[in-house]
Amino acid sequence: MIAEIPSDVLSDERRVVSCAATLSEGKADVENPWLAFLFNFIFAGAGFVYLGKLGWALADFVGTIVVGVFIAYFHHDSIRLASIALPIINGVIAYSTANKMNAEAR
Repeated sequence: MIAEIPSDVLSDERRVVSCAATLSEGKADVENPWLAFLFNFIFAGAGFVYLGKLGWALADFVGTIVVGVFIAYFHHDSIRLASIALPIINGVIAYSTANKMNAEAR
């Protein structure tokens, strides 16, 4: 004899399948803003690579190099400040981009 499956078990099973389908469609992707900040703070552009924005990563990397060279050449007295400020600014930009992406995903 085959036992019948209660309807409440079937409804739970349908919810699990629905949740798995949502995850496989990429709707539940949420990027961690703090990881994006940390990656971009350590290496310019890495936070954007984490977020999947390769164009932004390249622009961030090149822009940081250009600003750093400009400061080193024209304002070499400010190089210490720039070595602290540039990574923080890069991190904040990646953090806000991750937050924006998460808000749009919801």
